[in-house]
Amino acid sequence: MPGFPDKKLVQILAFAVPVLVADQVTKRVAIQYFPVACNSGGPFGLDFKPLVVSVLTLLLFGYLIGAESRKLRIFGYSLIIAGGVSNLLDRLIYGCVRDFISLTRVFPTFNLADFILTLGVLVVLYDALKSRTVTK
Repeated sequence: MPGFPDKKLVQILAFAVPVLVADQVTKRVAIQYFPVACNSGGPFGLDFKPLVVSVLTLLLFGYLIGAESRKLRIFGYSLIIAGGVSNLLDRLIYGCVRDFISLTRVFPTFNLADFILTLGVLVVLYDALKSRTVTK
């Protein structure tokens, strides 16, 4: 059908948009009920300026997803991109990522986007290991 988006783009958006919306909504609600940390550094509290790194990483995953045909890996990359874009929006709008989920004093405070991004990495790793063992 002329003018209709590529099937892969529809799949990516079907995974990414709900995650992006859910993360932004939970952050907005969390401000009313939980202490919210403003993380202006990198992931896991690392102290560096992550804006440029975030943009370059998202571009890299955009490239990887464009070349990918495996559905599970596309799903994983979509989760990584959704979490990354939502946290990037925080950095652009608020100057920091709003974190509010705190499990222990040892583990860093995080948000839904961080969880989804980590889940995406695990899905990609699982698919990579699975495809490697199948081909041997």
